[in-house]
Amino acid sequence: MTENTLINKLEQLKDIKPRQEWAVLLKAQILNTSPDEIAKKVDAKVAKPIKAIPATYFFLAPRYRMAFATFIFLALMSSTVVAAQKVGPTSFLYPIKTLTQKVVIAFAPDEQKPKLQLSYVQEKIDALNNIGPLTQRAKLSHEIKSDLSKATEQVKNIDKPSKVLAISKDLEEQTKILKNTVVIDDPEVSQSIEAANHDILTIIDSAKELADKCPIEVSAQLETLKNSVMSANLYPDQLTQANKLLIEAQKDLNNKVCLEALDKIKEIKDLLDANNTQSN
Repeated sequence: MTENTLINKLEQLKDIKPRQEWAVLLKAQILNTSPDEIAKKVDAKVAKPIKAIPATYFFLAPRYRMAFATFIFLALMSSTVVAAQKVGPTSFLYPIKTLTQKVVIAFAPDEQKPKLQLSYVQEKIDALNNIGPLTQRAKLSHEIKSDLSKATEQVKNIDKPSKVLAISKDLEEQTKILKNTVVIDDPEVSQSIEAANHDILTIIDSAKELADKCPIEVSAQLETLKNSVMSANLYPDQLTQANKLLIEAQKDLNNKVCLEALDKIKEIKDLLDANNTQSN
């Protein structure tokens, strides 16, 4: 046998693996124990095949469990919120209803907030007239008075007269309905309705009066503002913006959309006030 043949035989010998029975018998002899016990331990270490999860139950897989749980939670919450919109003050879901209303108002545009607030007030007044327990009536009465106060403030916070006039018809209709609503056994709520109606309608009347006087008022203010812009120590970008607003305001006046011109005049005044604050 040549040297090369011997080397090849040795290489082949390395690839030969002993049978499991022989390995178990040898290990039993070394450990001086029964071959059956060694065989049981070997079988226990053999990994059991992983059962495949049917496609129908894919959401049971570990990587999908969190997403599936989140989906179920959101679905339940959505159903609860929807169901809560139909309940009355005595329901355990009522706090969810009021919280939802607050969220809706918070994300609504400023000019839509009072309309939403008054619609919720009307709903609560109807509930107040049909509720029995005194504790529930007192709580609901407090909510109504608070909501009426908020509605008034929301109308006051509308920064442009044109926006007030845009919703004036809706607000007038809502205040008319509230005025004609009979509140049973709660004079404080009746007084709050009367006060809120008065304040809201006063703001609307002021906007209408301003609209009537608008052309003369805007013409006078435009002339004054042109001089103010020229004499003010504005930055180049501020000067460009002010002149642009002056031109747009004059166009609005010519096109008989005077309140829009008045809105732009307010923007110019705000710009000049900001510049004076920076200079000081």
